[in-house]
Amino acid sequence: MWRTVQLKSDYSGWEELGTGATLPQSKAAAGNVEGDNVYHFWDGEIAHDEAGSLTILDEVNRANGGRVSMMTIGADISTARVTPKSCPGRCFCVIAHGTRRCETQYCNDRGICWWVPCGVKC
Repeated sequence: MWRTVQLKSDYSGWEELGTGATLPQSKAAAGNVEGDNVYHFWDGEIAHDEAGSLTILDEVNRANGGRVSMMTIGADISTARVTPKSCPGRCFCVIAHGTRRCETQYCNDRGICWWVPCGVKC
């Protein structure tokens, strides 16, 4: 299943816009809305092997125009020890794509988290 969600402008959380069995169905359920804070995430099962996981990460990254920096399994924001004050809302300072930047995540019930930029550096 795919979910189309929007990151709140204050980076405090997510608003679900639509879901679907396929990416086009999820986009249609969300009214085909697009924007810098709109994301499309896979919310189904993830293969247990590395190749399958990388395939899903690539697919999600393509669906979001390369804005998804990473996928974590079983680790979420609650495991972070320190929240730098330089990042807004529920954003954390990470090193991604060779730069330090504030990122947040969208997590599903299976413990899969998709990391996306908050639009500021830290």
